[in-house]
Amino acid sequence: MGNNRVLIDDFLTCPYDPDTDSIAAVFDAINTGMIVCGIPGRYYGVDGEISLPAGAILEDVAFKQLSPHASTGVKTLRGDNVDGLRLTRVKVDRNGDGTGGSVNYAAGIWIKGGKGHKLEDCEVFGSDMGTGIVFQNCTDFEALRLHVHDILYALEVLPEHPDDMAQGIWFSNCQRFTVSGCRVNRIGGLVGGNYRRAFGRMMPIGLGCKSFLVIGNHLSDGDQGIDMTGSVGNQRFTVMGNTIEDVETWGIKLANYNRFGQVLGNNVYRAGAAGYVGSGPTENVDSGSPTPECLPVHVLIEGNGAWDTGFGNTGRGTGDPTGFLVMSGGASNFQDYPRGYRLVNNTAIDNQAVKTQKYGFRNLISYGGAPLNECINCRAAGGTGFSGWHFPMAAVSKTTQSIPNSISTELTYDTERSDGAAMHQAGTPGRLFVPRVGFYNIKGKATFAANATGQRILGVTLAGTLQLNSRDIQTAQANMVTCRVDEVFYIGDINIGIGTTAFQNSGGALDVTYSELTVLECMPNQVN
Repeated sequence: MGNNRVLIDDFLTCPYDPDTDSIAAVFDAINTGMIVCGIPGRYYGVDGEISLPAGAILEDVAFKQLSPHASTGVKTLRGDNVDGLRLTRVKVDRNGDGTGGSVNYAAGIWIKGGKGHKLEDCEVFGSDMGTGIVFQNCTDFEALRLHVHDILYALEVLPEHPDDMAQGIWFSNCQRFTVSGCRVNRIGGLVGGNYRRAFGRMMPIGLGCKSFLVIGNHLSDGDQGIDMTGSVGNQRFTVMGNTIEDVETWGIKLANYNRFGQVLGNNVYRAGAAGYVGSGPTENVDSGSPTPECLPVHVLIEGNGAWDTGFGNTGRGTGDPTGFLVMSGGASNFQDYPRGYRLVNNTAIDNQAVKTQKYGFRNLISYGGAPLNECINCRAAGGTGFSGWHFPMAAVSKTTQSIPNSISTELTYDTERSDGAAMHQAGTPGRLFVPRVGFYNIKGKATFAANATGQRILGVTLAGTLQLNSRDIQTAQANMVTCRVDEVFYIGDINIGIGTTAFQNSGGALDVTYSELTVLECMPNQVN
């Protein structure tokens, strides 16, 4: 063929036939060390697996699997612990009927181990359980403009509790990689002869992937879009500019142990359960992801959109469709994780005539300590806008407290009017503790019983010390007197308790008939 390229047809021992095994010719072509090509429009039959050597380069060639049910783990193109594989415009027809295969072992292209791989403009399709393209234990590689579609299992009825059975592009325990411009669609099953999206993951990423970029991909018509999950959680990742449409459950899912990542500028349309979901560990003890160092923390979710969430909701995932959802996993010891999910400038809009979105932004994690799960400057329309988010604000009050004559007395509080980050603690009823350092607006109010003698003073205390420049001094009157303070302080230590102290010199004990204290971080939080 010239130009350092060889044709598979040059090694065929009989006339080309797509239903005749060409694997010997393929191996002969690969063993030349040249770029292996096919004639446009031809699919070369493969009875079994093609094991690729290090540095193999295939371009413009298509394969059809002739023995899709030879075992549960047929991999038409396979690379095992070799470096530098290059596949460009390579197609694979898995050619099954949906009744064979295995999600953990079968694939059109399966690359295990090695580094420096590059796949461009490749296409995999065809039924049976399994995955279109798999990258397992690989490092320093690129997956560019891949197209995986119509990976379908076949069952008469949908099983009640199965694992996922069909997958598009799967990344497992990989490091330093980019997946960009890929298309994945129609990943699911034929159930009773009808297409069902259930148990089809379009782009699962898990089991310890690190330092990766997922950018500008288009996923549609499956159960889950980008599914980041599993033990040995993912970390140091960016998921950006992806479009996900028509999923039965989750659009972008971060489950178990994801940490130190960002989800930026994505759009999810018509997710049945949630456009975006983050959840915590499922087991109290996980040997693959020891705690606390692997617990899910610090994920920035910014500039994303969830549109018409709840469309086609089947009850799987959740019966309360939510644009953006944070919830715990099954591990009883870690019900206050994930933490540090920071949602900024996101949009959850239901534009349908009949609304199906129940919540725009919902956090089901009770505050258990910093970092907080926050929802900042987000927009919601359809259902309840916001529910359960942490925020550095507490408002407490009390109806009656006796104040001795001429003795500054700390006011205590027994009613929480609001507390977004466990700032009011039972052991210190007179003080509020902020969850992080920063500027805080501190407001206090105390109403003293009627008495015309002396003065009434309300002041702010930090760690029990009265702040002399933050007092309200009123002259006694025959009627009740109310003192108010309203100041901004920088709180540089979360162990500094914020409180108020009351003083009166009426000549005897005098009641504060009502008091309240509010501490609010000076920052925007959430906007309907």
